[in-house]
Amino acid sequence: MIASQRKSHKYVWLIIAIVIPVMLFFAIKDLDFSTTSNNSKKEQLTASFNHSKVQIQLRQPLQSPSPLVYELNANGKPGKILGQLNGIGNYKFSTSSTAKGIVVKDGIKNEELFKIEF
Repeated sequence: MIASQRKSHKYVWLIIAIVIPVMLFFAIKDLDFSTTSNNSKKEQLTASFNHSKVQIQLRQPLQSPSPLVYELNANGKPGKILGQLNGIGNYKFSTSSTAKGIVVKDGIKNEELFKIEF
């Protein structure tokens, strides 16, 4: 390498060393790294009950890999399994006329994600 190449090589790497961190800073400054709260969970999922049919609208993906939908019986306990939520979209499930609501549970961890009473 001749002297002029060494000089330009030094300046190019100096500029790259300054520009890349600045670009990374501007790329991540508007990202939201906060954890999800209970308020955002309510906006993720809405459900409506019409004549023994439950319609569920899922707006954001859930953290659970296998969310299962159960109907709530008269005692407020999960009863019959209605189906599984696979991703964002609208889901329709048939329920009994005595259903009091739905419960969305994680099938693997067996924890309750949502509970909606009608």
